[in-house]
Amino acid sequence: MIVKWITCSVEPDMRPAFSQAQEGWRSLRGVDGFCGQVGGWKKEQQGWQAHLAGLWRDQESYRAFMERTHDAITAVNRNRQAGTYAKISVTLEEVPDQQVAARLLRWCSELSYEPRWTVQSGVARWDSLIELGSH
Repeated sequence: MIVKWITCSVEPDMRPAFSQAQEGWRSLRGVDGFCGQVGGWKKEQQGWQAHLAGLWRDQESYRAFMERTHDAITAVNRNRQAGTYAKISVTLEEVPDQQVAARLLRWCSELSYEPRWTVQSGVARWDSLIELGSH
């Protein structure tokens, strides 16, 4: 499984706008190879950070999404999110399926969960994993 770890530095006054724009990524549901997304807020020394984890079946499905669908979702959202964060960091990591749940739980335990950012895939196996990570 590919985990896309996303961290965005967000100014306090931009948190509501960031959250609202993040909800636009619900369009990921039904994209081939998408397994779910979960995230939340964390207060760091340098300010607020939004953390998201997007789960993808494999590198090929993630690459296809980036080539064919990502920009269309961004366009539908009218790029509302681009102006809501000061900095973004994206890391792709291949994680063995049997380790994803433990990694996600550990990662989520450090966040203030934001339920409006959760996107389930519609596949029971992955939705239960996303549900687990949201608690």
